[in-house]
Amino acid sequence: MRRGTEVMNNEVITNNRLTYMDVAKGFGILCVIAGHMGNETINRFVFSFHMPLFFVISGYFISERLCSSELLKKRIKQLIPPYIFTCLVVILLNIAKTSIGVLVGTKSFHDAFGVLVKWAYASLYGAGTSHESPFSIVHIGAVWFLLATISSNYFAKKADEIRHPIIFVSTMAIIGYVSSKLLWLPWSIQCGMTATPFVYYGMCLKKSRFFNKPVKEQFPLFAISLCAWICEIIFSNPWMDIAQNQFPLGPFDFIGGGAPHFA
Repeated sequence: MRRGTEVMNNEVITNNRLTYMDVAKGFGILCVIAGHMGNETINRFVFSFHMPLFFVISGYFISERLCSSELLKKRIKQLIPPYIFTCLVVILLNIAKTSIGVLVGTKSFHDAFGVLVKWAYASLYGAGTSHESPFSIVHIGAVWFLLATISSNYFAKKADEIRHPIIFVSTMAIIGYVSSKLLWLPWSIQCGMTATPFVYYGMCLKKSRFFNKPVKEQFPLFAISLCAWICEIIFSNPWMDIAQNQFPLGPFDFIGGGAPHFA
């Protein structure tokens, strides 16, 4: 009887935790939409946490049973098909738009071919933002997040397998940030590297069972996190943007950007 009660309690806790995460994901999606409305005040609030939120959630749901190589294979199978599908839709829509111009005489077949090459190149490179130096890179759009999720999840899981995970995670973030100022690599891998700390936050949240603890035990971290988040919103100018590897407050962005998930 006691065992059955414990099982039921665990199921309730798990369901509550999953409900919390579903609400967080839904809120994050709404924030992504709000962040593209062009309002600076809204953007300052939204960009302080919305992309870190998705990486924290992805880390929370990393299975403890999988090793890093198994997780990498799983993420590739999960995320590459929707990435390819979205890229194909983007290519086809842009070709269709240009084809209308060809039919009415405002565009040429050469223009249509150029559009095909442009968006095929963007799809293969997988960058979240455009770059001009040292060579031109066309951004593919929001689906960069899928590629960055693959690499960040792998790096975070690899960190969890070694003796000094914090050092590994910090090193990945530093290398990702510094190298992106020299050359923007394909597949948003540098964004994945700088997002690794947020994924690792999520893994630690799950291991610590933080959301299962009594409110009085959560409160000290809640208070500290809330203060850090407020500082992130006030002092981050320009705001943090993982897609561009933009961290104006340096290491504090990783604290302030991760803090809302405790607050």
